[in-house]
Amino acid sequence: MKKNRLLCAAVSLILSCFSFPATALPVFAEGEEDPVLYSYNDLQYRIEEGHIVITSCAVDATKLEIPEEVDGYPVTATDSKAFSGATNLISVTLPDSLTDLGDRTFLNCTSLTSVTLPDGLTEISNNTFNGCTSLKSVRIPDSVQKICTGAFQGCTALADITFPPHIERFQSDVLTDTAWLNQQPEGFVYVSNVLYCWKGTMPENTELTLDKSITVIADSALSGEKNLTAVTFHDGDTYIGWAAFKETGIETLTLPENCKMDSSVFENCTSLKSLTIPGSVKTIEYNAFFGCTALESLTIGEGIEKIDSLAFVDCNALTSISVPASILEIGGSAFGLHTEPSGGFIIYLKPVEGFTVYGYKGTAAEEYAEQFGLTFVERDDPPSVTVYGDVNSDEQFSIADAVLLQKYLLTIEVTLPNWAAGDLDKNGTLNAMDLSLMKQKLFLVPDAVITDPVPVEM
Repeated sequence: MKKNRLLCAAVSLILSCFSFPATALPVFAEGEEDPVLYSYNDLQYRIEEGHIVITSCAVDATKLEIPEEVDGYPVTATDSKAFSGATNLISVTLPDSLTDLGDRTFLNCTSLTSVTLPDGLTEISNNTFNGCTSLKSVRIPDSVQKICTGAFQGCTALADITFPPHIERFQSDVLTDTAWLNQQPEGFVYVSNVLYCWKGTMPENTELTLDKSITVIADSALSGEKNLTAVTFHDGDTYIGWAAFKETGIETLTLPENCKMDSSVFENCTSLKSLTIPGSVKTIEYNAFFGCTALESLTIGEGIEKIDSLAFVDCNALTSISVPASILEIGGSAFGLHTEPSGGFIIYLKPVEGFTVYGYKGTAAEEYAEQFGLTFVERDDPPSVTVYGDVNSDEQFSIADAVLLQKYLLTIEVTLPNWAAGDLDKNGTLNAMDLSLMKQKLFLVPDAVITDPVPVEM
């Protein structure tokens, strides 16, 4: 059984090492026909659930003014690659009804000089304007919260960009090979509230101190910058994008309390020796610290609920891990393992000799240690936090807790053995908001806001 689990871990690692193109293949039920396409002026479109999706334009079209509706149907989206390669296209006006701009919509529209984006658009998809070499200016509406990989890459004439004041996600290569990036001074490059990249050659022993106005680190923002040796975060909300600090020279790291991480954020940071992760982080993501070979001091805060697969694999200097009681899930190959090539493309994960897991009996920590043949030592200190929502004090959070709290709020005469554990919004009272947060947490509603765990009264 143990060998099978290690083999599964090896397969997981193999898949993580290769990128496969995400190819969308048409799937039709038996007897289903291709969608019917219609024409309107220079546009071709289909009707989808009462909305119009623009699929393409005429090869010789030079100017497009897309209406808000056609035949009573609202125009809400463009298809993937809708105008890709339309080299005669010079200007496009998109209607405010349009909320979904498909990936690569204007890919390699080399004559495009003017585009009006609609208010209400929330995302600019992958490679939307990639290769639009004649585009000189663009206004990105304030409604846009996410700008995806390669969105304006290769827009060599694009010098004037109006960005939204606040952006939630900024992926990699958005502005690579643009006139806008070329005219920025050397050093850290910022876009609104986003740290986008470093321009030029970074000096040795560079340290980064984030201003409170910077709340997002772009995907791959500082990846490969070996001369970056330290980063200091502020106390406000911070989102760290995919591979943002991968292969940097950071030596000591304390993540901020109000932090969310994507995967691979500090992968292969081979100089990192000391790491502190606060409990508010909740999930240590896939590959987050994979290959941090010098890491020898690791503090995982109470409140973290999940350590994902490969999070601490190949951390060769790490000989033990202390797992808090709040950890409910540990990925199939998260820590205490190292890679061992066996020839060809196959890489095995094997237990680190002498690796010790310190945790509590009957928890995910003990189960994980047993699965991978690691030494388990029961912690002799009592858990410093209670389980979220565990108002009936049975050491687990379940529907029974929600039922008990609901009865209490309806003034049904019941006793709450652990009143403080139900105060999820941490305002000192139990109310409908606490019950709502409890139900969201139970039924996995995304982004349910739960505060830090409440200390146990000893």
